[in-house]
Amino acid sequence: MKSEDMVRAAVTSLNQHGEEGVLRIGVLFGLMQEQGYLPTQTTLRQNLAKYVDEATEPLLDYHPGGYWSVEGTDFGKWSAKRRGRPSISDSVRYRLWSRSAGHCQFPGCNEDLTRDDLTASFGVFGQIAHIVAASEDGPRGDAVRSTLLATEYENLLMLCYRHHRQVDTYVEAYPESTFRDFKVQHEGRVVHAVTMSPEQETRLLFIRGIVGGKEVHIERFEAERALPPRYNQNAVLDVDVSSAVPDEEANLYWDSAAEMLKRRLSAALGVGILNHPYLSFFAIGRWIDKYRRKNQT
Repeated sequence: MKSEDMVRAAVTSLNQHGEEGVLRIGVLFGLMQEQGYLPTQTTLRQNLAKYVDEATEPLLDYHPGGYWSVEGTDFGKWSAKRRGRPSISDSVRYRLWSRSAGHCQFPGCNEDLTRDDLTASFGVFGQIAHIVAASEDGPRGDAVRSTLLATEYENLLMLCYRHHRQVDTYVEAYPESTFRDFKVQHEGRVVHAVTMSPEQETRLLFIRGIVGGKEVHIERFEAERALPPRYNQNAVLDVDVSSAVPDEEANLYWDSAAEMLKRRLSAALGVGILNHPYLSFFAIGRWIDKYRRKNQT
């Protein structure tokens, strides 16, 4: 079945058999099989997701939990009226937010689920994801355990929208055991972070400069990922030596940059920013090139 025929068949199935144009992927797959679509349910889910991501004006939309709808459906309103899924208690919700520290639990993401960086606004942007789906025909669903685990803390974790969609679309890549490890490992990191002793604190020093004619620097979030088992409590000094002279090939650049760095460090020590037993330096520069030049002359 061609891509456009697949989409058309899915829309037809949603309109004819869905409640207000909404169906679970398992039911939708069964209906499309009757229309000649024979690959697996996972393949259907991935193909439809690819279409939605690439189409300028998609005719379909995907929702967490394995639901699909025709474009324009008020899924939130439908969900409140029709799904009948047991509600997750406030105590479980509070525990999820607390143990995740309000960050996406997908490995390597750690997106702040309380802040939108684009608009610099604060709100509730996280989504509660199920390890074992709340219904047996959902992602990682089970005929018996889906109902039993639907509202249990151990079966839930916090994700950003992007990764919630990913784990529920590419189910074969994120089986139950892998998904559960995400939760356990993230919560372990949170506990470790909040129980570190004051002796593990460090201060951050960033030095940015010119490499290959371009200004380069290390992002703070990248540096903080490299800090454990130490941590930083917002004590940061950022020294920009890129304006020393325009050409980093000249010895004058390095002499000027060294003088700028010395002045900034002296000032920082004077006000106590760097007065600490541990300092963590993050810098990018062609220091080895200068060393080689000196030894070649």
